Amino acid sequence: MRMLLLPFLLALAGAGAAQPAPVPQQQAQPRLVTVLLDSFDFTPRQLHLRAGQPIVLQLINQSGRRHNFSAPFFFSRAAIAPGQPRILSGEIEVPPNGRVEIRLTPARGTYELECTHSGHAMIGMEGMIRVD
Repeated sequence: MRMLLLPFLLALAGAGAAQPAPVPQQQAQPRLVTVLLDSFDFTPRQLHLRAGQPIVLQLINQSGRRHNFSAPFFFSRAAIAPGQPRILSGEIEVPPNGRVEIRLTPARGTYELECTHSGHAMIGMEGMIRVD
């Protein structure tokens, strides 16, 4: 009788010691970072981001003129999510009165930002991106 009872008791003891399944870590929800483009300004001019923290960079062109968000070193070092708008030579074109959103995870560093359309940066359409 003891021989039949032993496997049952061992199984019962093991069931009580079982560890709960680990709870999967949730991916951090991207923070929305909005930059307004206007003739001839970025608002804000200084972006402060956290390295490794995913963001949705929302670019809103409030003017009837074409502008772009040019930050080649920033985009070359960032992890860009699949399926995002095209970034050509580190620039995102934002059509007049238009909006573009891009999901990315920035890398640590300090990066220059400007609009590369003729004369726009000289008039003041420039800024900095700092990622700590």
